[in-house]
Amino acid sequence: MLDGVIIMPASEDDWEAFGRIRLASLREPGSPQAASLGREEGFREPHWRMRLRGTMYLLAWEDEDRRRAVGMIGIMQEPGAPVEERLLVSLYVRESHRRQGIGKALLRAATHWAAVDDAKVVSAWVVDGEEPAMGLFSRCGFELTGERVRLPRSPDRYEARWSLALASDDVVQQRRQV
Repeated sequence: MLDGVIIMPASEDDWEAFGRIRLASLREPGSPQAASLGREEGFREPHWRMRLRGTMYLLAWEDEDRRRAVGMIGIMQEPGAPVEERLLVSLYVRESHRRQGIGKALLRAATHWAAVDDAKVVSAWVVDGEEPAMGLFSRCGFELTGERVRLPRSPDRYEARWSLALASDDVVQQRRQV
């Protein structure tokens, strides 16, 4: 727990809270995925449940009563990637809860879950110029891989891949903590 915030894996029953925080992240000024906002605003319960079935999400809840999600991160096996690699997606913390360590806690929890799932490497794509995100990944031990791609819906913007190798000792230690 982090100042009353609790991080837990999302279940399909969390679909409403997940949908609300996902839409909040898309409404964020400069969101690289803002183009999907109109489509996702039309999502109903089956769509959100399907999202939660297809990707493991961790939600940061404002309190143990789980009334309001204040942060999220997804962990997935990227199609075509090595089986020992996991991709972290959709890291987001509500503006009102930033700079309280929630992003770092979400990133560490996601890395933990990836290790428990036999990952040896975790990676994430971060939009160039997103200094807070780049600083967070750097502080958590991630390094730039040198891979950069244009954002499909914003071809004037780029994102870079950050990666963290999970040492076998780290994986063993993380498994003991489960």
